[in-house]
Amino acid sequence: MKVQRLLQINMAALVSLGTLLLGMGQRSGWLATVVIVAAATSVYFTDILEQFQLSRRAANILAVVAVAIFVHDFLPDDRSNYLPAIANLLIYLQIIHLYRKKTIRIYWQLATLSLLQVVVAAVVSAGFEFGPLLVIYMFVALSALCLFFLYRETA
Repeated sequence: MKVQRLLQINMAALVSLGTLLLGMGQRSGWLATVVIVAAATSVYFTDILEQFQLSRRAANILAVVAVAIFVHDFLPDDRSNYLPAIANLLIYLQIIHLYRKKTIRIYWQLATLSLLQVVVAAVVSAGFEFGPLLVIYMFVALSALCLFFLYRETA
């Protein structure tokens, strides 16, 4: 199997784990489920079959819509909505990037968004199950970085 294919699958797993950790912290599983489905379908339709890829313009328009939703959620004066609004923005941007043609820049952005999700999840999580999943996330992230290094050096 090519390094790029392994990287695509590993990055989908990294994104899914990061969102799962965030969903556990927010006590909401629906966005985590959406991202897991998006990660699986993006690997198949965007990366393997190359049938559906968002253009740069479409991705930018969707990102503006995501920021508009974020501003709508962030503007109320209730400070308890700030962190969930930021977490949702990270998820929306991640879903958009999953359906783009993967370049080195897109891989970096996916990894960065996933790491930011884990940082937000660490703030809002209080359960024991966060620790073991964080260790699994660490190993998946390390393997993703190794595969990314190999992919970048061979490109």
